[in-house]
Amino acid sequence: AMMLAREFNGRVRVVNNQRISVTQRQSALDALALAAALAAGACFAPAALHNRFYRVFPPELVDALEQADPQRLYTSFNAGGMAIQAGFRSFVDSRAQLFTPEMLVDAQILAGTRRQSATWSIDQVLTRWQFDAVLLAKYDAELPASYFAKRSDWRMVYDGAWYTLFVPQT
Repeated sequence: AMMLAREFNGRVRVVNNQRISVTQRQSALDALALAAALAAGACFAPAALHNRFYRVFPPELVDALEQADPQRLYTSFNAGGMAIQAGFRSFVDSRAQLFTPEMLVDAQILAGTRRQSATWSIDQVLTRWQFDAVLLAKYDAELPASYFAKRSDWRMVYDGAWYTLFVPQT
């Protein structure tokens, strides 16, 4: 991709299909939309694509993470890579082959995307991994966010358009 970008004076864009939550068909459609936007002379991709493929955490979230200084941060699959990019260690990310099946199941439980996601299973995951910060994506199920919001031993320190960050009460 970098060679093509040089050859075409930086006008080449790469569509990444490594994220496990995006189907190959949707990636192809997004690539076509991006190509059409670039062909039409747009400087940036359409807002719908920007919202779909957010690439970095908002500065306010990075600030909240820096203040929390987590040593054991829970992140979901899609947020893990952005946590790494922002300088934080992630629990899991979209490179699923790097993680144990137990970690992947526990990540799904905390994301609320696993059938066993219930308060008792969230308790088990928190006990097993001893997280000192939990970053929940708003596009995942609502159960984990409501679970943490109701707990008196956790507090919300960031609530943005895409993510909510909880840390234990001190």
